[in-house]
Amino acid sequence: MDRSKGKKAFAHCSANYRVSCFMALYGQARLDWSPEQGRAHIGRVWEPNETWTRFLEDSRRQ
Repeated sequence: MDRSKGKKAFAHCSANYRVSCFMALYGQARLDWSPEQGRAHIGRVWEPNETWTRFLEDSRRQ
């Protein structure tokens, strides 16, 4: 995604669940989003289950 900076990019998955999580993590890692902004981004699409919540928490710590 860094190589596409300044260009439009289309990211998707069948229900946008996964992509919303990865876009939120990218936003936090590269765009200075706060965890709250990441959660708000995901929350517009779905409420992550326990597995995804754990994945997000683990990923944010790395």
